[in-house]
Amino acid sequence: MDERMLRLALMEANLERFREVLEGTDRDWNWSPRYLRSRTRLLADPFGWAKRMARPVWRRAARAAACVALACLVTLGGLMAVSPTVRAAVLGWLHQVQDDLVTFINPERTAAEDAPGGWRLSEVPEGFVLTDLSPKESSGYWRYYEPASNAWLWFAVYTPEAGEVTTNVDGASDAGEGHTTVTVQGYEADLFQSEGTTLLTWQNEAGYLFMLRATDFDDTEALLSMAEGVEPCEGIGVAWEMGWVPEGYEPMYRDEGAGAVQQVWVRDGTTLTWQYVTDPICPFETPEGEPEEIDLRGVTGYYWAAEEEPEESDGTTITVNGEEIQAEGSSVTVGDVTIITGGSPDTEETGTLIWTDPETNTAFFLEGALDRFDLRDMVTFMEETEPQLSSPTKRAQAITGTAGSGD
Repeated sequence: MDERMLRLALMEANLERFREVLEGTDRDWNWSPRYLRSRTRLLADPFGWAKRMARPVWRRAARAAACVALACLVTLGGLMAVSPTVRAAVLGWLHQVQDDLVTFINPERTAAEDAPGGWRLSEVPEGFVLTDLSPKESSGYWRYYEPASNAWLWFAVYTPEAGEVTTNVDGASDAGEGHTTVTVQGYEADLFQSEGTTLLTWQNEAGYLFMLRATDFDDTEALLSMAEGVEPCEGIGVAWEMGWVPEGYEPMYRDEGAGAVQQVWVRDGTTLTWQYVTDPICPFETPEGEPEEIDLRGVTGYYWAAEEEPEESDGTTITVNGEEIQAEGSSVTVGDVTIITGGSPDTEETGTLIWTDPETNTAFFLEGALDRFDLRDMVTFMEETEPQLSSPTKRAQAITGTAGSGD
């Protein structure tokens, strides 16, 4: 009974104490949404709410920042999924400029999935001829020349695995001063220009870096049109190799891409070059004058004879630590390393043979210090084989003119 009376007395005391508060309970309080959310969480989980309130302020701020960062990443991921330009910008190559040099760096260096066999220009302006190529798997370079205007075009592709590529804008003291951005195939592209030189670079979502350089060629619109026409090339599933070369020639290298090859042999420091391209966009560069027609197993070949007989060579030398070392044939051995050296024969001593395989639309080019009979016999022993594409380039420099000449 005493406990009941004590309880009632305490209730009466509380009622008297909070009378004024209770009389205002009908007032329409304007609670903030934040306060209401906090009260809802408190009622739903009192212990969890108390635990969160006990955390330091800095920890709550860090968690909020992490949530913001996560939201940004999710948004960026969505943009990358629908926009090739954003995807290439985030995952691809970065460039830096120093004087006339432009260096591209790919920190990821990740091999592209479903890589094509190669990349090609689909057109060049009329009058250009192919002077040099180095095709490789999904990469390589092609060089074109227009004799009437002395203009040069150079097209190159690098895979993400190349990692670092350095080139230059010849004639510029600061390549960044002539830099603008344009669009190529839907991707943002960098256009560097100086007096006489234009360099256009871009990358796609797979991480391939493309370069198109023009020297003494002022038609920027035509350059952009060529860039728009760059396309992958898978080749025709067949390759060729030489079953016979004249005595004394040693293999120097073979670069093979999809539907294109450049192979070089060397003898006494003089090279023998064989090239072919399937579905060429222009002819090979050939000597001046009218060629002689030669029958090559039912196909017509065109032969330009050397003006002079090749001179006997004493072999090449190479200087190592100030000492000249005589080559054995075309090779020089320094310690455990064998170096093969060689250069193109003099123009007057060079024989040139070209022909086209009509079944595959493949143009062939063979040139060296040889007569028509040796060149013809090489073609006779040419054999079909399975394509074996060369490994992509790792780290590269593509420099023209005088590089590093900034003020």
